Amino acid sequence: MALSQMESTIYPKLIRNVSELVAAKPWMSLDCTDVFAIQDPTQGSDEILFVQVSGDGDQEPLMLTAYRGAKGLEILWELNNSPEADYVADLNFDVPALFVTYVPEEALDEKDREALEDCEEFASDKQGYPVFRQCKPGFQPSHPSCSDLLLLSHVIRQTYEVVQKISQGTLSLEVEEGQEDDYFLRKPVQSDGGLVWEDARINMDLDEKLPKKPPKLKRAELATLKELPMGTRQLRMDLIVSEFTRDDSEEIPATFLFVVSDFENDDILAARIEEPGQKLAKFRDSLLTTFADVVVRLGERPSTVHVELYSLCDVIGDTLAKTEIELAHHSLPPIRESEMEAINRRLEHRSEQEIVGASKIYF
Repeated sequence: MALSQMESTIYPKLIRNVSELVAAKPWMSLDCTDVFAIQDPTQGSDEILFVQVSGDGDQEPLMLTAYRGAKGLEILWELNNSPEADYVADLNFDVPALFVTYVPEEALDEKDREALEDCEEFASDKQGYPVFRQCKPGFQPSHPSCSDLLLLSHVIRQTYEVVQKISQGTLSLEVEEGQEDDYFLRKPVQSDGGLVWEDARINMDLDEKLPKKPPKLKRAELATLKELPMGTRQLRMDLIVSEFTRDDSEEIPATFLFVVSDFENDDILAARIEEPGQKLAKFRDSLLTTFADVVVRLGERPSTVHVELYSLCDVIGDTLAKTEIELAHHSLPPIRESEMEAINRRLEHRSEQEIVGASKIYF
């Protein structure tokens, strides 16, 4: 995969910037919970990116993630504040972000290798090799566009400036009581001499910026559920993101598998596979209807529904409360291998393609 002329110009500077950041040892100045903001310097853009840096320079390689906008910031804190990583495992495919991390040589793809070859002065160290990716909700990580590579270059450079300020004692990212929604901001300003960066503050009250509206069933659908007798059966709901299956040089929709099963004997009752892409939010909301269909087929309301992911709690919580079904949120054991094989057999029967299109299967 040949780099474009513009990419060949951008990557050497990008790699130099990240090498300079690693040399500054950001893990000595930044805690993994530190978050600060950088404004996109592109003329006419007011996008804010929220930066988090992890890695210890030894066992864990550097990773810089720039979460885009209020939605990115919301997911950043959801990922950071969850007591169990499994509760938010699917949110990695909700993130609007740009990131750079270091990987071993065998993890590089063709484009990564060519980018590194274009930067002759780069030499691998114990961190490995830098790779640059963009994340779009509903898609697998992919190579950034030229405009996003330029933006990521600015983000890395300004992160270096933040690290320098902290190490020199002129900046602290410590959060003061009552200012939890305030963030330190590096703000670009155009001057006669070109682009300069200034220190500022920005307030991000996510409750105001991102009001949540839980998905709801239609009145008739909800009434149908309420009319069903209450049974003793317990169900579980799972949303699984399939493993990476194709080269990541394109924008590839993430493949989700939604499963409703019997909690006590693990029997699969229904499975749905889909590649939501940009329709990820609508896909999640539609899972409520799939669940309601299963309950109607059973002919009775379950006494309890067991869920692990926070996102499924958000999808189903309101409906369960209205139908007097208990919601049990806790870590669930993996779906049995034999049950997953049953799902795969049904999917293979539906299609001979490598990746199956949208399908809903009742067992």
